[in-house]
Parts: sequence; C-alpha cells; structure tokens
Amino acid sequence: MGDLQTFLINPLLTSALVYWGLSGFWLLFDLFWAPKDRIPGGEIIDWSLYRKTALHVLKLQSTTPIVLYVMIPVWKYRGIDTSWDGLVSLETLFKLLLCPLLSDVVFYLSHRICHLKVFYKHVHKKHHEWVVPCALAAAYTSFYEYLLCNLPTFLVPPLLVNINWYGAQIWFVLATVSIVNDHSGYTFLKSSVHHTNHHKYQNYNYGSSHLDSLGQTTWSPKKRN
Repeated sequence: MGDLQTFLINPLLTSALVYWGLSGFWLLFDLFWAPKDRIPGGEIIDWSLYRKTALHVLKLQSTTPIVLYVMIPVWKYRGIDTSWDGLVSLETLFKLLLCPLLSDVVFYLSHRICHLKVFYKHVHKKHHEWVVPCALAAAYTSFYEYLLCNLPTFLVPPLLVNINWYGAQIWFVLATVSIVNDHSGYTFLKSSVHHTNHHKYQNYNYGSSHLDSLGQTTWSPKKRN
C-alpha cells in the first residue's frame, strides 16, 4: 500500500465518514426531536446558520489533504509502525489510552490561547457564532484555528507516543466522535452541556471537566462573565 493511501486517503475518508455520518445522525434529532432535550437557549435551530456552517466546514476540510500530505515525512521520520500485526498489542492499547489525555492538554492550552484578546477576533470568534451549538458546528472555525488548534488536537498525541498507525486511525475516529457529540447541544450528554456552557459564558469550560477543574476554569451558576 502506497504512502498516499496509508497516510492520506484512508484517514481522510474514515474521519470524513465519521464526522458527516454522526453529524447527520444528530441532524435527525435536530429535525425531528428538537426542541425537546435541547439545551436552553438552543431550542430553535438557526437553519440559516446551519447551512452556512455546512458550506464552511466543507471548504475548511478541503484543506485537510494538504496537511496530511505534509505530515507524511513526519510520520516516516518517527518510524511509525504501519503493520496490522502491531495493532493488537498491549503497547498499542497503552498508547491509545494516552492519546485522549495528551489531546485534552493540547486542546485546553491552545483553546485558552485562542481566547486571548489579541487572537480571539480573527482566530476563534467564528466558532462562537453558535451560542448553543449543533453537532455540525464542531469544525466551524476560522482556518487559523482549524490549522493551529483543531488539527493538532488530533495529530500531536499519536505523533508524540508513536502509536501504531492503525491505532492512530482508531484514535482519529474516537476523537471525531467525541468532538461532534460535545457540540450536539442536547441535555442528556454531560459533555455537551459542559461545552455549551463554554459557548454561553466563554471564559469557562475550555476543555475536559478534569482540566477545567485543575485550571479553575469550570463554570458554575454562581459565576458570571
């Protein structure tokens, strides 16, 4: 299997299918279940913004192949294992468990940087056009944020731990599912409520509940901007 197939086409197609497939699943909820169980403030979907979001995300994701292509020599320099045999091992399992922990740190820190006044307007403000987001809005960002915050959240952890490549693709799928669900906007998902409070109050809930607790950035009803 060639490098383009291994490092570009396969992960690109897999992640795209998961992102758009899961977003489509939540779209059915938005069409036929909402406003029931929508987080307060987001009961009514802004379909005009939804269409704008879909077109923008497609445009943004069209740049991903360029990033994946540029990353090929980086993966090869790291000597990443591309064998199926290396997938089923305790080492791969351990590294796979490390990926979300490292990803949390990368996202929390880069997200806080995005909220600095010097960066917010041109880097992160677009994402906050959704006060109560929908699943599709997970990748609704500026190009700068997509390149410097979103993609590193996915790519840096497997690069650091040098996980088997097929283990890395499992991580890409799990991370995509997580971020799409976090933006679903429904009350029965604790992670979505947590992230929606970031969209509402901005200076809180930058990442996972554990890191927000550690960084003292967890929102509570007693806190106000």
